[in-house]
Amino acid sequence: MRLFISLLTWIALVSVAYAQSAEAPALSEGDTWLIKEDGPTPREVKVIKADPQGYVISGAYAGCPTCLVQMDRNLIWLALLDSDGKPKPPTTVEFVPIGPEWKFLDFPLQVKKKWNISAKAFLRGSPVLYSIDCTVEAYEDVKTPAGTFKAFKVRRDWSLGRAVWTDYSWFAPDVKWGVKFTTMRPTGKNQELTSYTVK
Repeated sequence: MRLFISLLTWIALVSVAYAQSAEAPALSEGDTWLIKEDGPTPREVKVIKADPQGYVISGAYAGCPTCLVQMDRNLIWLALLDSDGKPKPPTTVEFVPIGPEWKFLDFPLQVKKKWNISAKAFLRGSPVLYSIDCTVEAYEDVKTPAGTFKAFKVRRDWSLGRAVWTDYSWFAPDVKWGVKFTTMRPTGKNQELTSYTVK
């Protein structure tokens, strides 16, 4: 009897662990998320193109709402494009984290997983080195205007010279995108999902 109870406990723990792991989402053309920032009007994020190599997404970069972002299958930014699909120089915008080093989500996501980003990005036209320690702190319910979702809470501790700050993002596997973002950076903007449509 004791062995049976131990076996049931082990199965339950394995099931919980399995539920707390998420691979990169498979996005589809037409998947859409409305993201509310600190302003009154939500920003539409939409998958324009999806193929085996990755995605082209409109509205993903808040610093240039008309721009398109080319991403790989792990949602890593590969290129910034203008609305016509032509390359947009990163020196013309505030901050663009482009390249394989910029792994804001390190799939598969699992609670207690840690990784570091050490990479350069253009900030106001000049290359700057960033260091970011990332940790998946929890798999929890997060409430948004679009509903309550099970999501991975990712903490990021940023270091840019003498400037340091922390932000948190919540990625919900069922939504296939981030559903909430909060930052302690004075010039940063908090974000929440207001509605979505995914296939």
